Amino acid sequence: MNTAELSNGELFFVDLMYMLIIQAVIGFISAHLPNRILNPRRRAYQPRKWEKEGNFYQRVFHIKNWKPLVWDAGKVFQKDFKKDHVDATNPMSLERWIVETCRAEWCHWVTFVLIVPLFSFNPPGMSFFWLIYDSVLNLAPIIVQRYNRPRLMRMLQRLAQPPVAHGTTGADTPATAS
Repeated sequence: MNTAELSNGELFFVDLMYMLIIQAVIGFISAHLPNRILNPRRRAYQPRKWEKEGNFYQRVFHIKNWKPLVWDAGKVFQKDFKKDHVDATNPMSLERWIVETCRAEWCHWVTFVLIVPLFSFNPPGMSFFWLIYDSVLNLAPIIVQRYNRPRLMRMLQRLAQPPVAHGTTGADTPATAS
């Protein structure tokens, strides 16, 4: 198909179909990636120093105000995990949630990058539109995952630490009276 022969409306429709197909295919692929591939200890998923354990996203983007508005596509593709029913006191449940943040981040980064072919045959104005569309659709969820993951990791770390009983110093030995 020669895109130069398409009207702007037809080109927009072709672009839209491309974007929807890419999103569906990448969503399906990410839902079926083995959890071991989405290891939160991999460098790509580790918090960066500048992110300040996710606080950067609240300070700069006020994420708490809009995070609930971000649609969870995992509900469509990931049938065996429901964030609404996560037991925050269960380490295995938290570990799975952390892996799911990696899955969502992977999916959105891949989808975000796959907009590049549209720039090769779209006029500048339409390319700009798709860049804004793609940014909202993918960067917002990436920010949510980068914000949530350090918080979930801290929760998991707290569960792994033995509770400190009253009257102890926090070590394994009881406190001594002076």
